[in-house]
Amino acid sequence: MPEPPALRRLRLLVTVLTSVLIIGMLTMIVVFVIQVLGVAGQGPAPQGGVSAEEITLPAGEQITAIGRGRATLLITTEGAGGETLRIFDAATGAPLSSTLIRRTPD
Repeated sequence: MPEPPALRRLRLLVTVLTSVLIIGMLTMIVVFVIQVLGVAGQGPAPQGGVSAEEITLPAGEQITAIGRGRATLLITTEGAGGETLRIFDAATGAPLSSTLIRRTPD
């Protein structure tokens, strides 16, 4: 008994969608492994350099948060002028940039 054309199209559609699903899952697994293992060259930040305690801040400012990038040290400070995000070179402690943080009411 021959297969009806609608059933043949349905079988082809299911096969194509299954293939797309398998390829998508494999792609997600590969991207996850690359991110977790740091295969793309973005492993953990190098240790060493200056610490937040060695950074000289303007008078009257206090550190509220600290973060570290691959080559930068990010420090959020609070003082009379408000909150400021300051970025320093992690190796030398030289200031790279400073941005005033403005908070908007919700």
